[in-house]
Amino acid sequence: MKHLKYKFIRFLIFMMLWVILGQMIYLFIQPKFTKPNEYFAICAERLVKDDRPLPLYPIKDYQANPSEFRLCKIPITHSTESGVARLELYQNADQSYLLKTWTDSMSDPAEYHYKIVNNNIEPIAWRHGSMLAKVMAYFYGLAIGTIIYKLVKRLYFKKNS
Repeated sequence: MKHLKYKFIRFLIFMMLWVILGQMIYLFIQPKFTKPNEYFAICAERLVKDDRPLPLYPIKDYQANPSEFRLCKIPITHSTESGVARLELYQNADQSYLLKTWTDSMSDPAEYHYKIVNNNIEPIAWRHGSMLAKVMAYFYGLAIGTIIYKLVKRLYFKKNS
């Protein structure tokens, strides 16, 4: 274990410890899917063109007049010209859809999970805040990793002195 006397090797070990701890903490604090509410969004295009940069509408607009919309039924990726906002639509094996949207905020990505049955939307669940959860997980991982690293370093060098 004479390699641990080199600062660069110890730094690499600390960085690996930090990443591993951050990933483990994120598994426990990642946002859970919740019941749909009035902010639930779907991917659809209006038959009468409007000025929206993304084909993204609240479900209550669609439910008010479904004949005005054409639902996105194939996986797509769409972004604004500036690249600030974007969406991705995935189709799952169970014929449900997962819509992910990014709007350049810490609550990104917002994920909407729904099914289309006979041109009717059945919202399943949604979640947001994954990016903030990941930042907090790595922050906690840094703090815990620093404590563990200092303890192991002190014990290692005390034992070998």
